[in-house]
Amino acid sequence: RVKKMLPLNVRIMLIAGAVFIAFCTGWSVHGWKYDANLKEALQDTIELQQAYDRYAREVVANYNTKEVETQVRKETRDEKIKTITDNRVCFADWDTVRLWNESIADKTDMPKSPRGIDDSTKSASITDSDLLKNINENGARWAECRTKMESIKAFDKKWFGDNNE
Repeated sequence: RVKKMLPLNVRIMLIAGAVFIAFCTGWSVHGWKYDANLKEALQDTIELQQAYDRYAREVVANYNTKEVETQVRKETRDEKIKTITDNRVCFADWDTVRLWNESIADKTDMPKSPRGIDDSTKSASITDSDLLKNINENGARWAECRTKMESIKAFDKKWFGDNNE
């Protein structure tokens, strides 16, 4: 009996084709696995970013609410100060108020007046309403700083725990 055998070069080409097909199939399967892992990692990252965004929006909303409340309180005090119509000389002069503001701000190079304008045309004394306006401005400024700090602390506490205090 005579067996019909494929020529050697045909067998080599068939084996090479089979190896090539196996390699391409493995490559595709590996690509699918890699893509699936990449998709999962991206989804986790997106979910984490969305959680940060949600909490950041909450912090900003709380900050904005407190900022509005602070502004309303300042404006209410401004209106009450406007009702003081007398020009009685207060216990303090502008240098005293300037020193007061420097102490609050822990600075020594403050502007010439508590409001940052040149008061060289004013007398050395101030009125009660000037002093109250200055106190009100300082109160509003420090309330804003306090609100910002509380927002930062709330954000840090949420994401980094209580050990940062």
